[in-house]
Parts: sequence; structure tokens; C-alpha cells
Amino acid sequence: MRMTANRKHVLAALADSGGDCGDPPRSAADVAWVLMNAHDYHWSGFESLKAVPTKQQIHRTLKELWHEGAIVASRRKMDRRNNLPGWVVTYEVAEGMFERVLESRIAELHRKVSRAVHGVNMLGSTFDQGATPEAAEAMRRELDELSGRSDDPRLHQCRAALDAGLPLPDGYLPKTIGGLRSLMQKHHPDKGGNRAVFEQAKRALESLRKAA
Repeated sequence: MRMTANRKHVLAALADSGGDCGDPPRSAADVAWVLMNAHDYHWSGFESLKAVPTKQQIHRTLKELWHEGAIVASRRKMDRRNNLPGWVVTYEVAEGMFERVLESRIAELHRKVSRAVHGVNMLGSTFDQGATPEAAEAMRRELDELSGRSDDPRLHQCRAALDAGLPLPDGYLPKTIGGLRSLMQKHHPDKGGNRAVFEQAKRALESLRKAA
């Protein structure tokens, strides 16, 4: 199952317990309420929720998840806003689905962090190593969300790598001696900087000087 941002957040809203709207199963309106409050009050587990999906997006996402078997739907008779009873479709995460989604997200984050640290080795050469500051920040947000839901050892490995600092992609490094010196000063380990970026810039500076 392809895990988009909306799917991830809607599944989290369906799995979240308690609150004024009660425990699952939940209607589309309940999902919207959870996401709105998670966004406004910075709930744990929703750190990457930057904007609340629209009503149309929530309904579309619920329909997609239902068609793919990730959630189950049922009809319940509930009081509507006009206090008249009516049938409302409610949803809950399918049995075992939350665990499968959680495992998929952990594995994907671990793969991204490992690739940023080690790159891909092909024919004795390393490719695709490093991560931009924006990508590293996105990984950290995902890690914070997942850490509130699991104590998987891979998450500890990811946190150690992110805390130590991920190297930058080769094309992201400055091309001048002055630019590399500035980057080294910014990320000097004695100043709490990113050691991986510091060492990377240092090697690039040495290579640039040798080529001069």
C-alpha cells in the first residue's frame, strides 16, 4: 500500500484513543476533529502534520483506505446536528493493519537514514550518500512520530545517526575554499555542529587545495 501523508495522518487519527470524540470507530467528521486538534495543539504522533486536510481530502482518503482493506467501515445510527437520528458511516483500522503500517514506516525511515549515512556501493564506488538539511529534518520529524508508537531498535539506530549528523550530498558542498571554510566553522564539533558535515567539508577542502 502506498503511504501518502494524508493516509498516514488519517490512519493515525483512526488509531488514536480517547478525546472528546471517544474511541474508534470514527466518522469522517471525527477524523477531521482529531486532525484539527492534533495540528492546533501539537499532539504527539502528529509532528509531521503541517496542514489539516480538507473535508474532501479526508473522505477521498477514507474511501481509498477502505478499498485497499486498510480500514473497515460500518453504519451506525447516531444523532446529527439537528438532534435527529441518522445513519453515519464510521471507520476503524483493520485488525493488524496498524502494526503493518508502523513496520512499513520504520523500515522506510531506517532505509533512508542508512542510505544517507552509507550511500549505495556499486562496483567499489559509493553513490547517493548524504541528505540535505531539509531531508534530515523530515527524517527527524518522522522519527519523533514513530518513537511515540514503538521502541524498535531500528529507531534507536536512526536517532543515533541523526544526532551524530548526516553528511551532505556531494553536490550540496560549496565549490570554493572560502565556502568550505565557512561550512567547517558552522559545523565545528566543538561548537555543537554536525561532525559528519565538518569532516566532509574538511576532505573537500584538502582535495581542492591539492588540485590548486
